[in-house]
Amino acid sequence: MLVLTVLFLYGGSALAVSKLPDKILYDVNQAETLFDQFMQTYDKQYTSKEEKQKKLNVFKENLQIINEKNAEQSLAVFGITQFIDLTAEEFRQFATCLNTTINDKKCKQYQYTDLPTAPDSFDWREKNVVTRVKSQGGCGSCWAFSAIGNVESVYAIKHKKQIELSEQQLVDCDQTNKGCDGGIMSRAIQYLEKAGAMLERDYQYVGKQQRCQYNGQQVKVKVSDCREYTASFESEDDLRNILANTAPLSIGLDASDIQHYTGGILTCKTTQPNHGVLLVGYGVEKDKPFWTFKNSWGPNHGEEGYFRLLRGVNSCGMLKHQIVSSVVE
Repeated sequence: MLVLTVLFLYGGSALAVSKLPDKILYDVNQAETLFDQFMQTYDKQYTSKEEKQKKLNVFKENLQIINEKNAEQSLAVFGITQFIDLTAEEFRQFATCLNTTINDKKCKQYQYTDLPTAPDSFDWREKNVVTRVKSQGGCGSCWAFSAIGNVESVYAIKHKKQIELSEQQLVDCDQTNKGCDGGIMSRAIQYLEKAGAMLERDYQYVGKQQRCQYNGQQVKVKVSDCREYTASFESEDDLRNILANTAPLSIGLDASDIQHYTGGILTCKTTQPNHGVLLVGYGVEKDKPFWTFKNSWGPNHGEEGYFRLLRGVNSCGMLKHQIVSSVVE
């Protein structure tokens, strides 16, 4: 299935690729053909011939990296994504939207020791409380998408219906965070405690910071609390219990290894978090436990906008940053 998805990206043609079990082995000698297809698929335009050549060179290097990653990791699949024309450093700069330099006013610490034992697998999407995958574009606003995703789900759990709230309100109006230059989810939820959340349709996302257009008369959701669970568990099993018994959780991790991810269960280095996402579920596939995350890079990245990490090993440093949630009225 993953192989067919990648091939469909280029009109169903297997040109310049050779199949491996659930993998694609890219022929670097056919890089120019693949690059032209990539430009067409993602509507990429470059300002000069020199820039295009530079991006082609990066593309070739990344094809080789993808082949190496597919050989190294047996559980994950890597391929051509919208980020393949970025160097690792350029992608790191893009992905770094979790701004840990911001003074973190801690949310209330919650200790849950008497929660029911969670089932072996659980996914909040099956409860119809997770809204569609959105795209942050070129703005470093992952923190806003993570926080709003949490509030949307908490609202849906309580009121039995989905609504879409405005990330742009946070980007423009939350002065404790830094708009497209990054932020942290706890501060975003604390802002919403004071201001409330407007609907997406009333304050639409534009992918850049602009003048605040907050309208208190259009507030749809009132947030009454911000809760932090980081100190509530000694193992990822405890986090599993919290997730299944509360709501999807805002969480930070290092997204550097997700650049070329197209599916499967990823293992990655345990480093400092730089990206905010929404933890929505967990499970086991072929005896391998995993976490499922909702991302904000659009529905065409990863597994329809989601990605999975190996569970139980602090993948991508997911336990190194705050894990927070909201309470809504």
